[in-house]
Amino acid sequence: MSNEAIAIVMNIILSKYMGIGGLALATSISTIFCTTLLFISFRNKIGSFGMKNIAISSIKILCASLAMGTIAKLSYSVLLKYISG
Repeated sequence: MSNEAIAIVMNIILSKYMGIGGLALATSISTIFCTTLLFISFRNKIGSFGMKNIAISSIKILCASLAMGTIAKLSYSVLLKYISG
């Protein structure tokens, strides 16, 4: 199943439940899935190329992104109270 087919199926499913946000989420999930498959295929063809370092960096980036998103959400809530109140 190609990346486009995965994206189309997920776009249809998630757009019904989440609207336009579902389209963005479906596209992101599809891209992550396809990238993972490409990494696996590439590793099988040429061997190890520092996948451990890439995985560690990806986990650090994910943690930093989650922290940033949480802080942004909390800041938005606090600022909204002060501005509207």
